[in-house]
Amino acid sequence: MNIRSTRFLFAGRAFSLFLTIVFVLFVLPAHSVAAQQHHRVASDEFRITFPVNKSVLDRKYRDNAQAFALLDSLLAVRGQMFVDSVIVVSKSSPEGAFRVNESLSVRRSRAVYDYVVGAYPELADKVKISSEVESWAEFAQMVSEDPSLTYNSRATALAIIDSNVGSDAKKTQLRRMKEYKYFLNDYFPALRFSAIVVVFDRVSEVIASLPTLEELSFEDFPQIDTRIELPEERLVIPVLQGRRTKRTLLALKTNLLYDAVTALNFEVEVPFGSRFSVMVEDVFPWWETGNKWCFQMWEIGVEGRFWFRRWDPRGTEKLRGLFVGPYVMSSMYDFQLDRKLNYQGEYWSAGVSAGYAVALGRKNKKWGTMEFSLSAGYLQTDYRHYLPTESYDKLIRDRYRVGKASYFGPTKAKVSLVIPINVYNSMKGSRHE
Repeated sequence: MNIRSTRFLFAGRAFSLFLTIVFVLFVLPAHSVAAQQHHRVASDEFRITFPVNKSVLDRKYRDNAQAFALLDSLLAVRGQMFVDSVIVVSKSSPEGAFRVNESLSVRRSRAVYDYVVGAYPELADKVKISSEVESWAEFAQMVSEDPSLTYNSRATALAIIDSNVGSDAKKTQLRRMKEYKYFLNDYFPALRFSAIVVVFDRVSEVIASLPTLEELSFEDFPQIDTRIELPEERLVIPVLQGRRTKRTLLALKTNLLYDAVTALNFEVEVPFGSRFSVMVEDVFPWWETGNKWCFQMWEIGVEGRFWFRRWDPRGTEKLRGLFVGPYVMSSMYDFQLDRKLNYQGEYWSAGVSAGYAVALGRKNKKWGTMEFSLSAGYLQTDYRHYLPTESYDKLIRDRYRVGKASYFGPTKAKVSLVIPINVYNSMKGSRHE
């Protein structure tokens, strides 16, 4: 190869590199009004939480150790030289005086700033801190997605959050809610946080990865993703991401009044929609003693119910309050009390049930439900009377006392223990950017 051809090849590769840089820096941004934003890409948020009224970083508090480890790993892998900016937004939980929370949020942002600058001095002029004082938006998100809250409690809390009154007035109204202690213990620890977002310069990373002159050809133009957008000024942290919630699938029940007289029974109730349920019951006492006493019965019944209290289909606050609904049931029986009461037969009944169910246990630590109900309707039976022999070894049918009887009035009384069967849902929090 002569000198002229060598120079021509070198000039061609240099020109190729020049075109690539011009394409990355000028041609691609021309397709976007906000060109500079397309040169940057934001990382996921790293959330550092704080104890109540504290602004000192504590690695051992909640999930802080994991957040710091992820932040350090990100900067180590991507490189500090490609960092465009580090955004820090701090908030306080919606409790206490607004002025106190305002100062607390600023101090928390400053604490995160001191940590980042102390650990990465090269980023000192790239850290941007701000505070939004109180985390009302995150609080509203938690309330709206918490299935353990009743429909009325959720609506009341969201109405307070969305009201036009001042922050301190909202807190006064929240403290009047019976769920406030639940909010205080389960919600607010996650709402005292500083959110950290690292923004990388995408163009610098691409240029650093360009091939050398010896490796470059016109086919080697890099593919650049220009669709990435920076988050807006307001950040809402997905505080419910990964949170496991419960949903009542069905309930297992037993009537304690029947159990008390050895009439063993078992019921299954399945809720559906936001106000309805279907219950199936089975009563099955089946014993006899010395051919003198016998209590045998097999009863099957079905009952539909309308509940006056609406519930969240995704939650656990189901099958509580007042209800009413129709029932039907059928049974076969054999009752013997020495020689005083001796009947066999079958019966069926239809009517209406009404009752009330109340939860057992404290708020969010419920062990089940106690249900009280009464049924009334029409009952008809075909009966056959019999008498035992002197030795009680045989039963003699009384052909003169066979017939049919009907009755209208109360048919069932229940004091039932209800155990809900709950399944876990994995609810993913939505990201608002």
